[in-house]
Amino acid sequence: MTATDTHAIHLGDWPPGTPEGPAARANGIGGSEVAAVLGLSPFESRFSLWHRKAGQVGPVEQSDAMEWGNRLEDAVATKFADEHPEYQLSPAGTWTHPDRPWQIANPDRFIAHHSTGDETLLEIKTARYGDDWGTEGTDEIPIYYRVQCLWYLDVLGLDTCHVAVLIAGQDYREYTVTYDQTEAEFIRAEVRAFLDTIDAGERPSIDDH
Repeated sequence: MTATDTHAIHLGDWPPGTPEGPAARANGIGGSEVAAVLGLSPFESRFSLWHRKAGQVGPVEQSDAMEWGNRLEDAVATKFADEHPEYQLSPAGTWTHPDRPWQIANPDRFIAHHSTGDETLLEIKTARYGDDWGTEGTDEIPIYYRVQCLWYLDVLGLDTCHVAVLIAGQDYREYTVTYDQTEAEFIRAEVRAFLDTIDAGERPSIDDH
């Protein structure tokens, strides 16, 4: 299955850190924001995300960790490609679901199998420590990255998301997340309810921040 087979709508291709990407996600929720909606993100709270989506605060400023994550993305992708010559990697761009335009996906790479043409996703991560990462080859990744993968799969109608992570600059590992419809539907319902609170002007409690 290819992304175009799902009838997902391609919004554009923008390099990380450029303003066009956040602008495309302004009226929806992207994969990196889903964990904040669910109260699972170590990077942003539901409270701060609500105010950002309501237009009451500016976009997230790029941190040093974000900058180096972007700089190392191509290197980690190259490592994955070297480990898997059976795959063709390509930039993914930004997509939205045709029936739910508020559901935005901007995965790091599409992966196409050379022989079968089957398409999957690749998410690329960097981490300072490996404490939250389980046994390589499993789906034991941090929960905030798991919901991001499931969100992308739900938008694009795909079944598998590979995750390649570079830990402490030298420990390279791979994981695989498989689409789970029950989880995806729960996440989708929570995000829709969150967006409804923005439309209604019902901000979350500051105690959640």
